[in-house]
Parts: sequence; C-alpha cells; structure tokens
Amino acid sequence: MTVGTDPVLSVEGLSLSYSTPVGDLLALRDVNLTIGRGEIVGLVGESGSGKSTLMQAVLQLMAGSARVTAGRIMFGGTDLLQIGPTGMRHLLGDRISVVFQDPMTALNPLVTIGWQMIDIQHRSRDSHKVKRQRAVEMLHRVVPEQDRGLFAGREALGDRSLRVAGHDVGERARHGGATR
Repeated sequence: MTVGTDPVLSVEGLSLSYSTPVGDLLALRDVNLTIGRGEIVGLVGESGSGKSTLMQAVLQLMAGSARVTAGRIMFGGTDLLQIGPTGMRHLLGDRISVVFQDPMTALNPLVTIGWQMIDIQHRSRDSHKVKRQRAVEMLHRVVPEQDRGLFAGREALGDRSLRVAGHDVGERARHGGATR
C-alpha cells in the first residue's frame, strides 16, 4: 500500500473547550488532520497552540474540565469519541500512542534500546524470540549501519536515538496503529 493513501487517523472539525470558573476557554477550533498509513507526522507550533491538547483528545487523555464541542476523531473507521474508556484501553499502547515533546526523554538511558523495543510489545502474546526479532528489524530500518549496540544503551546510537523514537511512530502506523 502506498504511503499516505489510506487514512489511519482523521480528525475532522474538532473543537474543544475547557470549563473555567469564568467561562469556557476554546482551546481547539475546527481542527482537521489526516494521517495516512505509513506517514510519520510531527505537530509543530508555538507554545500554547494546542498541539498537546489535540493529542490528548486523540488519545482520550483529556483533563476533566475538557469537553469536545464539535467534530470527530476517526481511527481505522472507528470514532474514538464514541468508544469510551474500555474501547480506548484496547487501543492505547498497542495500536495508538504518542511521543510527547522530546523523544529523547522517551528512551530510558539505563535500559538498552533493544530491550525497550521488546518491552513496548508487552501486550503481544508472541514469544520473546519473535519480539526480539521484530525489535531488531524495526531498529535496522532506522539504524541500518548499526549491528552492534541495538541492545546497548541510548548513547550507542548518539543523535540517532531521535530517529529511533520517531521510527516507532511510523512503524506502528504502518501496522494499523497511529502514533505521535
């Protein structure tokens, strides 16, 4: 399948407000975003522009005072605003996730990258051997010249750890999940 032709995630006309003691604060207004299968997307904007709020809405991790006032969030044909907490639990981490702000902090410098790539597969019932092979394959896609060090610390990859964190986003999107 061609990258970008099959939407994995579609945000359509999304508006979101926060209730405050002095009235509603409109945080998102008519946001539209489409992410195709295999695409890697980075949200860029000024501080306070709504990047984190948008991702919290997609993941249904909004503050209690947040309320979607319009729009829908479609993930693989399912409106995430309609599936409730139980439905989201089945998707979060396995099919949809996000790397917020600084991907470097998403990697634990005390645990090897290879082990972290195995660990993110904790919901899979595959054997450790299969998970390890999958981790090696994913890491070789972004760091092909690095055979040693996949199971060495983050420092072994240097500034390529940003590519590793970003690749996980794209890899999950290619396999039916969307991440940011």
